[in-house]
Amino acid sequence: MKHFICAAVFLVAWPAAKAQSGSLYNDKRDGPFTSTQKIRVTGVCTQCKQTIEKAIRKLPGVYLADWDVESQLLLVRFNRSNITLDKIEKLVAETGHDTQHVKAIGKEPEVKCL
Repeated sequence: MKHFICAAVFLVAWPAAKAQSGSLYNDKRDGPFTSTQKIRVTGVCTQCKQTIEKAIRKLPGVYLADWDVESQLLLVRFNRSNITLDKIEKLVAETGHDTQHVKAIGKEPEVKCL
């Protein structure tokens, strides 16, 4: 009975502990310097996709930039020692697209949507 209670507590507590440790950085997935993040970016078309991805891929230390039109999520993999997530979001805002933390105030998108 004692083992059953311990196992039950473990099974209940494990997902909660896992959820709290599920921060933006995952050492097993990302390694010591690489980070993989999802950023919410507003946009409506494939031209927006090209503009966002092209701007991000130019940055030093960015390995992957893939923006999904439907979910409006930008998947970006980058070297944390070369660039920060804040700088990536600021560059996206400079292209005229809002992110979850940085707004493109007074800035029109570089390419007009059709």
